[in-house]
Amino acid sequence: MSTIPFEKEFRFLMNASAEKRVKSQQNAVELLFENYRDALQSTAALKQDAAYQTLRKRLSDATVIFSLTDLQKQIYHNDTGTSMIPQALKRNLLNIKCRFVVRPGKLEDVQKFIEFARSEKVKFTIRGAGTWPFGGAVPLNNEVVLDLSYLDFHAIDPEKARLTVGPGVIFADMRRYLRDNGFALRQQITNPNSGTICGWVVTGGLGIGAYKYGHVRNSVEAIFMLKPDGQWATLTPEDPLFEQVFDSEGQIGVVVGVSLKVKPQTYKSKPYAFSFTNPNHVRDFLKLVREWELQPTSILYFDQNYIKTTHEIAKKKAQKSLEKAVAKDDDLKISKARRSLDVADQLRDLQHVVVMEFDQQEDYEKALKFYPFNSRSEQSRYHELPFWRLGVSVAHKFWEHRFAPVEMKQRGPSMLVSEAIIPEEKLPEYMNFIQSAVTNWTGNPVKNEAHVLQNNEIMIQSILLADTETSRHKVYFGLVPFMMQTAIAFGGRPYGTGIWNLPFLKSLRNSNPEKVDRLQELKREMDPDRLINQAKYVNHSGRKMALKAFKNLSPLPMQWAVGTLKRGWERNGKLSPGKLLWRANKVIFPTVVPPQLQASRNDILTVNSACAECDSCEKVCPTSDVFGMWGVGTPITRRKTANRIAQGVEIDQAEALGFLVCTRCDNCTRVCPTDIELTDMFDLVEENPLFKKVLGLTDAGKTEFVDRFWDIMKESPLYVEHTKAVQKEERSHLQHGLNIKYPRGYAYSKLYIDEDTCISCGMCAHENACIYGARQGNPREIPELIDENCALCNACINFCPQNKAIQVERNFVDDLIENAVDKDEKQHWEKEKRFLTDTTTIQRSPELSEMADIYLTAENLIEIDKEASTGQIPVSGMGQGDRHMGIGFDAERFSHFHIVGPAQNRLHEGDPDEELSVQLGQRHRYCKFDASENLDNPPFPKIKLKTPMLYNHIRLQSNGRVELALIKVAEKQNSLVTIKLNRILEYYDFWIKEGKYERLPEVVVPRVDLEMIDHIRVNPHVRRRMLIDLWSMPMFEITPHKEMERTIDFIRESAKSLHGSRPLICGYLEVSEYDIVAGEILPELKAQIEEFMFLEVDVLHIHGLRNKDQYFVTSGAVRDIHHYLLNTGRRHQVSIIASGGIRLASDSQKTIQ
Repeated sequence: MSTIPFEKEFRFLMNASAEKRVKSQQNAVELLFENYRDALQSTAALKQDAAYQTLRKRLSDATVIFSLTDLQKQIYHNDTGTSMIPQALKRNLLNIKCRFVVRPGKLEDVQKFIEFARSEKVKFTIRGAGTWPFGGAVPLNNEVVLDLSYLDFHAIDPEKARLTVGPGVIFADMRRYLRDNGFALRQQITNPNSGTICGWVVTGGLGIGAYKYGHVRNSVEAIFMLKPDGQWATLTPEDPLFEQVFDSEGQIGVVVGVSLKVKPQTYKSKPYAFSFTNPNHVRDFLKLVREWELQPTSILYFDQNYIKTTHEIAKKKAQKSLEKAVAKDDDLKISKARRSLDVADQLRDLQHVVVMEFDQQEDYEKALKFYPFNSRSEQSRYHELPFWRLGVSVAHKFWEHRFAPVEMKQRGPSMLVSEAIIPEEKLPEYMNFIQSAVTNWTGNPVKNEAHVLQNNEIMIQSILLADTETSRHKVYFGLVPFMMQTAIAFGGRPYGTGIWNLPFLKSLRNSNPEKVDRLQELKREMDPDRLINQAKYVNHSGRKMALKAFKNLSPLPMQWAVGTLKRGWERNGKLSPGKLLWRANKVIFPTVVPPQLQASRNDILTVNSACAECDSCEKVCPTSDVFGMWGVGTPITRRKTANRIAQGVEIDQAEALGFLVCTRCDNCTRVCPTDIELTDMFDLVEENPLFKKVLGLTDAGKTEFVDRFWDIMKESPLYVEHTKAVQKEERSHLQHGLNIKYPRGYAYSKLYIDEDTCISCGMCAHENACIYGARQGNPREIPELIDENCALCNACINFCPQNKAIQVERNFVDDLIENAVDKDEKQHWEKEKRFLTDTTTIQRSPELSEMADIYLTAENLIEIDKEASTGQIPVSGMGQGDRHMGIGFDAERFSHFHIVGPAQNRLHEGDPDEELSVQLGQRHRYCKFDASENLDNPPFPKIKLKTPMLYNHIRLQSNGRVELALIKVAEKQNSLVTIKLNRILEYYDFWIKEGKYERLPEVVVPRVDLEMIDHIRVNPHVRRRMLIDLWSMPMFEITPHKEMERTIDFIRESAKSLHGSRPLICGYLEVSEYDIVAGEILPELKAQIEEFMFLEVDVLHIHGLRNKDQYFVTSGAVRDIHHYLLNTGRRHQVSIIASGGIRLASDSQKTIQ
């Protein structure tokens, strides 16, 4: 393979720079401590360091050089494994000390640093994420730390399915990045949120995906490396040096980039889980899987003790979630918690479980050919092999557990682990010996978890839970090398060396002498001064005498103990030194070292003791991004500060101020594999008297500092990744300053924020999404919700970054559902999708739900209330048949000019009395002019209204109060209100009294029927005053009845006798879906229309009824009756008004013709 194809990929890495990120972080820190400069640690000593002075001149502004504060020493002087070693042991074996840290921001600076180190003989150690457990990133003897974490550049070549990454790129970021681009990693580590890909390449290279895809070397197509002399090297599999880089632990150069094959995202994931009664059956099943040539991506193994602990943790978490959900009365979360509890209960009686996952349809279908994979979820047998295929939910539970290997540390809180690779054939013997020796001796069960590898090997972790803060439990540290020596005795080897597995280096050499010997030769050739990673692995330079003794002498007693005990174990029932030692240990050990011992801790130390130092929290923290990783305000530094306070260690004000730099997003708590509630612990520290004393701020001063920090966050472009802001400005928050408020008749909605998933970013609040003052954001708090201000614009829902993130998850699950390999998988993901809920939601007000129906929707009711509250009435479309046309009434078009309004009649624009005014009454068909060209059309009686809104009769019984309110409104708006005659007679006196009228306003349209004359003649409420007001009304509405002509004549004559003019007559028509079919008016309705036209009514009132779908027919009825009259040449003889389904004010202009 030529190196030329990789020139493009590695040129991308060479051109990438973190300078913008570094400058933004430096600016953020400067602004944060602008008023507290005296609190910052002096850098005078660093600036006087000759090496620093030289490097600072040579390296670009993209690179940061800094000395360690006392707080940062607790981070950089440890890695995941070293943090668990007792301080006394570390002091005796190692001289842990760091000169300063160089954090390059571009690859060119890495080269310049290495050239400098080579010329000046400066020793350094390489650090990526610091998550390897064997001490590989710990600085010794005043080394410089080369921190590669900011070189997190990456790119995908979709055509070649090739991912190129820099040395700071972590697996978690690539999982998301590749998923978004339709790809996935072939192999990966079990740390869910940290760990660098390049670091894994040079250390272990085995983990998830190893069964199908093998060691990571099978995916790496090229390595970009800086040799110890500062020269670049691009290595491909044909290069002799290529193979030596893997498992070299950084001894022969700095890997600054790799290009590796990735797989297309198939959206297929089918896990299987089987339970067996003992390790022998597990081994036999694995043999069958190999014989059948199946290709699962991974095969995992969990023993009975491991499952028991996992069950207890899962059950406790599910019960806690259930209690919390019940307290909040959240039905969906209750359902989710109960489902989790049910799955946890199914783990209780399991023994030895094998889990595997298929990522290809053909691999899954091949497995189905064999009975265990298509058996029922119950006890079964395949030939002589008894097994139990577990259900889909349990299989998924175990498969998800691949990313939770340290979850059980919370039960320790110390977790002591031996990690080795052993022959698959030896699994039962190794398991039986470990359980017989360690578990039976100590009364402390060893938990085993394993990854099945290619080449008939298994990578197994043997775990002891203890509390090594107690003196007696420190004895358990000796059992870790004992378990490693046991693995070696059964043909195994350590997974890595670093510092803490140096006693087993000889055994590692024996397992692969050519590779180790060749690595030592390369070390001598390429790094003759042994500058890189001193005292680790094959680099013996810088080792203290105590460390040399630890390496050379400690294996001897371990070899003797394991050998003696193994022989005693093998001689079942026969007396021997091993058997005697075996029996003595079983009696003495649990008595001297009770497994239940627990150290006494205060609240803060109790919370933090479960930390696995996995670095997950640091990688998801927004303040880590904005102010700098492992800097003034990150989860790890806050946790270290909390421990120092709890231990009574003196801290300074800068450290205390940095502790306040937390958004309370709770990301750290969500990703914590050991379930530490970090933000609760932060709150606990801030109430600590010692902390308050060192902080030295009043409540107002603390508020001012937090507000300042929050302002910096909002202005930082580095916060955008978390807020997912989309504005053009390079900042996370809009800060628009808008606050639009108007009175509402009621709260339209109930606002809701899920406290479990909200990151307190304020994106939904008043500085971003909300412009109505419904969500008030405050630093480090979930926004305050003010329901009555919400305008239901949904901007908050659209702005919420957690909503955006969960939608990505929903889309991914949708793809899993669509591509599910079988019905069980589909159902599993459909159930899971139910629990993917938005963080920010809006629930309709119950008042809206009660009032709304399929036609008069909640949106209509809100618009009505808004229009009534603001007086603003939008009209979309204006009846035009173009792309601006609205819906419903807004979509109606008529063949003559029918709408009066500013958009239609420019002559009236700007005149509020004319813009929306309408006239009711007959019109002439055409204009007549006399000899002098003057208009000679005698006027018809008419009514001119200033608004197209008339008010219809309301069925609601309110003792006349609703009608009085409508009279008042119609009077004010110069409009009309229709009221049935019987109500007029009943409530006339009430209206006069309550309305404080001398006479009833002439805005009422009495609706009358056949009994009108009789009502007036016999009703006891009828008096002269009332009759005078009645006959003064401008229009009467007639419902269809016999002798309508008599009724109309009576009205006209009565009105004329009173004041000499006649009122308008309106014919009232109720139209159903059965009256007009396909635009054709059926006979019964047509007869009513014709009778009204014969009686020369002035107005037709068309009242549409609901159809079978509960929608009103009004819109179509108006159109069809309009065209019927138009086609018969009589459209000018009547005005048309309509009612029934007039939901909004904007509908009304289309219904008055």
